[in-house]
Amino acid sequence: MTDDLPFVIGYDVISQIAGHEILAHWHTVLEFFYIEEGEILFSCEGGSRLMQRGQGIIINSNVLHAYHKTEGQDCRYLVLNFHPSLLGEKENNVIEKRYIHPFIHGEKEFHELYLSAEHPSQKSMIQKMYEILEVWEKKEEGYELMIQSQLLQMWHLLYMTELRFLPDARQENIKMQCIQKAVRFIRENYTEKITLKEIAGHCNISETVCWRLFRSQLDQSPIEYVIKYRIQMSLELLGDPCLPITQVASRSGFDSHSYYSKVFKKVMGCTPQAYRKIIDKRT
Repeated sequence: MTDDLPFVIGYDVISQIAGHEILAHWHTVLEFFYIEEGEILFSCEGGSRLMQRGQGIIINSNVLHAYHKTEGQDCRYLVLNFHPSLLGEKENNVIEKRYIHPFIHGEKEFHELYLSAEHPSQKSMIQKMYEILEVWEKKEEGYELMIQSQLLQMWHLLYMTELRFLPDARQENIKMQCIQKAVRFIRENYTEKITLKEIAGHCNISETVCWRLFRSQLDQSPIEYVIKYRIQMSLELLGDPCLPITQVASRSGFDSHSYYSKVFKKVMGCTPQAYRKIIDKRT
């Protein structure tokens, strides 16, 4: 994805992602996600849901979400990300004011929408993803225009079948604001010692409320999120063969090499040393 064309589409397999999960995050782009094979556990502002082959989800801009591999199956999925500007979000005209702004900027109750290939209109949206993928892969003359045109067609279909029936937004979602604030605090301070008390205090809520919010919305405790994020940040450091494991651990926020190795194996299924060897073989 580039500033010139804020768009990307492609396949991924959850077992090929480090840790077999994408930690809770949000972004300004819209995300269309469709499962081709297997299943995946998806967490969004509406809670967690097991999604299987033939199902998908549309995630709005700036909505917190995460997903991870289930114990039973792997998952191959097609994902499309694009910035609202490709719909004309920055244009000050009737199209932007009526059909885009209310849904992207929180005036309507639009966080995520689940899709099923068994639903006729939703099946058409899923099919449109594959048409866009074909244009993207061929990259023939004028492909950027075709992609924008097809995104607008997809948005029109979404508006006619789903968006226009959404109610006005309720009061600001305090719960999700707290979680986003907590996640931001963790990401900015993961190299330092972080306690549940500090996370809760940063959000001006009790430790109990903080713990329950993470469990209900992200299916993990605040400290579990801290540990997984530290592990994720350590993966890039392990790519440097000259950096001792002890320094990788300390730079990632772990107090000791032994504890880092222990939780790394629990999360990744192998030791840091073994993971480094895997990286070396790939390069």
